[in-house]
Amino acid sequence: MGNIKYSKLIEQKEIENIRMLKSAIKIPEKFLEMQNRFFYNRNMSIFWNDKSKTDKAGLPLSANRFYKSKKKRNPKKRRVNEQMILNIGSGLDSSKKLEAINLDMSAKGKPDIIADAKLLPCKSGIFTIVRASHILEHIPQDKIINTLREWKRVVHRNGELQIAVPDAEIVFKEMINGKTVKGNKAFSLKKSTSTLAQIYGIGYNNPNTDKRWLHRVIFSYSLLKYFLNAAGFEIIERRSKKEDLAYIYGIDDDSQNHYSLLVSAKRKRERHFIESPLKDKSFKVKIKINKSKGNGTRYVSYIIPIYNEAKNLEHFLKSLEYSTNELQSKREFVFVINGCTDDSEEIIRRYLKKGNLNYRIKMSERGIVKAFISGISARKLKGFIGKIDADVILDKNALDLMELCLIENKNVQITYAEPIPMGQKNIYNEAEYHQYIRSKRLYYHGRVSLYRKNPFLRIKNKNAIKEIAVEDILFSFYCAYYYGLDSIRRASYAIIYSKPIKSIFDLAKQIIRTKKEKEIIFKYYPQFEILDKLFYREIYSKKYKILVNKAMNLNIKTRKCEWTRIESTK
Repeated sequence: MGNIKYSKLIEQKEIENIRMLKSAIKIPEKFLEMQNRFFYNRNMSIFWNDKSKTDKAGLPLSANRFYKSKKKRNPKKRRVNEQMILNIGSGLDSSKKLEAINLDMSAKGKPDIIADAKLLPCKSGIFTIVRASHILEHIPQDKIINTLREWKRVVHRNGELQIAVPDAEIVFKEMINGKTVKGNKAFSLKKSTSTLAQIYGIGYNNPNTDKRWLHRVIFSYSLLKYFLNAAGFEIIERRSKKEDLAYIYGIDDDSQNHYSLLVSAKRKRERHFIESPLKDKSFKVKIKINKSKGNGTRYVSYIIPIYNEAKNLEHFLKSLEYSTNELQSKREFVFVINGCTDDSEEIIRRYLKKGNLNYRIKMSERGIVKAFISGISARKLKGFIGKIDADVILDKNALDLMELCLIENKNVQITYAEPIPMGQKNIYNEAEYHQYIRSKRLYYHGRVSLYRKNPFLRIKNKNAIKEIAVEDILFSFYCAYYYGLDSIRRASYAIIYSKPIKSIFDLAKQIIRTKKEKEIIFKYYPQFEILDKLFYREIYSKKYKILVNKAMNLNIKTRKCEWTRIESTK
């Protein structure tokens, strides 16, 4: 009876402490001071009900139920590939490794890198996403900020840190109610409980447990945000469990348990900016510097899909013919006629016969992607591969500058020219004329782009290629995930001119088509969904944001085969 009364008194005291802590949960410094007093600066011997030996990992055998889940969710098969996603603390169970570069201090789980989470053996700014699930609560409090700074160091300046930790609010609610969501006791001195394990760590009830398994802090959202801000992150947001890579791959790791608080952290977004065209003198200096390095002759094939472009061809073909080739690259231009019902083919043949372009004409099925693939198969030169839309006007140095970008930057896989609007300005195309009202574009623009290699060879899922309407969204996700954000780069000073949209209906079509395209991509590559918010361009203008929201709510029907047929841009 005495032991029961003692246990009840201890439980009542714990709940009283919890209630006091809960009152300070949104005041970070006070919350931290109080939890140290109540939890982490105490004598833990009252919980030592298990004094058995520990396994090789330093955990009591009774703790297996916590870190070796019996639940199986049919994990998707991992692709053997390089990724620019770092998973810190991949754990002891090799079956729970994610499609990422997995890092852990123990070799037991067969990580890709064996290292301490506080000191990463990685280059600065290399990873698109850095993920750490239930790691931060194990770090001593005086080392948390420096650890977060270390994680920030390896995240790309436009990348994201994704963290999961036990959520104090959920834990405190269970402690006060006395029951877990499964109906088990939240507090006990006789055996370990899942609720107390969120506060103290797995094996807290055994004095022989290796100290690395114990928790040093319990985070509320406010406290976690406080530490992230102190480490230099400026944009902190909650995430759902479905937005985590573990959920996407059907891996039952700690991020998916009901105690988890998931957040993302980023640096402040840079505003987009557009460079003016280079003056002839400055352009020639750049070319001269490149030639002095002896980079040799480059072979470049430009694919030009043609679908009912009769109205645009005269201006387009003139800009193409007058494009500079100061790099003295060997170029070919493959015009792919795909389902035209106007006289585009006749105009092209008539014009090109008079010019000096190295060209060929090929027929293909209707569709931008089909035309692009068909043009690649028809090329004779083996080198860089470009794609040019025929509804643009090229700045004379654009092609040279794109080729120069790939020559000078070996890590860049895709480069592109910045589209500049040319036409009547209105409220619907404000973001095209004033790019600075949105954050920096991290994906590439497909109107005029250049690839180091045939991009379609990288996509193993051929069904995805069959279903997509345009290539730039898929390849942007692919490069960011597998090669990093620096693998996509706008070619400095390379610009093209294009007609802007003119109505809210055009804006709505752009939004709806992009949404549908992403749905196709995520169906075949669900892991890319973790990049979706990263690619989203923040809108700084309140008026334009209201307009975009209005366009999103319009019920506009679009057809996949008419991706480019926004008539006002033609």
